[in-house]
Amino acid sequence: GVSMRLVLVLALIGALVCVHVHAARHHDDLDIGFENAFEALLELTGGDLMPLVSAQELMFVSKEPRPYHLMVMFGSTADRCQHCDFVHQEIGKVSARYREIIDAKHTAPEIFFLRVHASAELRQYAERFELTTLPAVVLLLKGKQHATYDLRTMTPLAYGYADLIHRHAGINIDMPQPSGVGS
Repeated sequence: GVSMRLVLVLALIGALVCVHVHAARHHDDLDIGFENAFEALLELTGGDLMPLVSAQELMFVSKEPRPYHLMVMFGSTADRCQHCDFVHQEIGKVSARYREIIDAKHTAPEIFFLRVHASAELRQYAERFELTTLPAVVLLLKGKQHATYDLRTMTPLAYGYADLIHRHAGINIDMPQPSGVGS
């Protein structure tokens, strides 16, 4: 009778509360705050100077506006993309030097370095940044600005990427130029 109905009503209320709490938690995951994306980046880049991220991870951490810059290398999934490997190594040098600088100053990073394999999921980036060849390098600035690094006309060496970061993001990462360059 009444007690059985009461038990059913309480069980139903309990189930609805559980569903609501789960939905609210799930909604929090979708509502990307700066702290969430920043923490995710710190975790992603913890031991790796330039981690390979998925399309979803890139979309997660590059939501705008954001309080940090991202240098993203779009590479090929081809096993033997030597140019991709070279660009990755050179940007890795910039990332390593930046890590030394912020570690010495005990400051939080203002820029993160990521690489991602080009895929259909990233078509919006390819169109927005007019990426026509791989590898491609894009500096996503705080806010909605970006700078595409044209590897066909600009140096693929570390100091070139550091110069792009300095000119557009105002972050000075001193990278030595090879002798004979720019003289």
